[in-house]
Amino acid sequence: MREVWLDEVFLINAVADLTALTGAGKLCRAKLRPARLAVGTLLGALYSCAAALYGGAAASLPVKLAVGCLMALAVYGKETRLFRVTAVFFAVAASMAGAALGVSAALGESGRLSVRALAVTEALTLAGFAAAFRISASRAGGRKRLELTCLGKTAELAALADTGNALRDPLSGETIPVVETEKVADLFPPSASAALSAGKSAAECMQRLYAAAPELRCRLVPYSAVGVESGLLLAVRLDEVKIDGKRRRGGWVALSPTRLSETGEYSALVGGND
Repeated sequence: MREVWLDEVFLINAVADLTALTGAGKLCRAKLRPARLAVGTLLGALYSCAAALYGGAAASLPVKLAVGCLMALAVYGKETRLFRVTAVFFAVAASMAGAALGVSAALGESGRLSVRALAVTEALTLAGFAAAFRISASRAGGRKRLELTCLGKTAELAALADTGNALRDPLSGETIPVVETEKVADLFPPSASAALSAGKSAAECMQRLYAAAPELRCRLVPYSAVGVESGLLLAVRLDEVKIDGKRRRGGWVALSPTRLSETGEYSALVGGND
């Protein structure tokens, strides 16, 4: 009889499931929520333990696919492109499984996946994700320098040139850079910065900003993104906006209340053709 160590099975599959779910979400630019990631990871790890214990129908392909769909639904359930991100998740998981089998065979551990084989597989997977993200960034146009001036103050930000950033001024049709609010807060008067921090929505921030700093011109611009069918961002007109030293017309920038890069590599988004 083959021995099964449930703690090892649980740990190995939890790490693998978390990597696959996170990687697929990143590749599809889905909004990842820690609580949902935890639920999906736990579901996958518990199923792996059940399949290891009972085998048979519990470990059959239809059941695996069904559990995989439940995991994807738990993590990406609020995404508008749920089918796409689910398909990418299955592709990532299958790639990781194939890599794990190859690593186990190379280490002379055929028939089981050890913690050592898992560590090598994780390293290969993370290297693959890093390469995919670099290729995506290079196709998007790479990094650019964004220089913003308002009321005599200047801030310089690292920006990602993203062909998927289609945010435009509804009046002029010009593309609008998106910047993290906290990175440009020092450009505004203290009262304006406080108003931006206190507002819970773009509309509320605009009302507070009008009252706190009437000298600033602002308005709402519509946007859409993965997981968000439609929404509004607060846009502020600055004295000057330059991308790689080239001055832009309009001077509008949209303020993002959340971070644009989890790693901090950039804090602004500009159009791929800007």
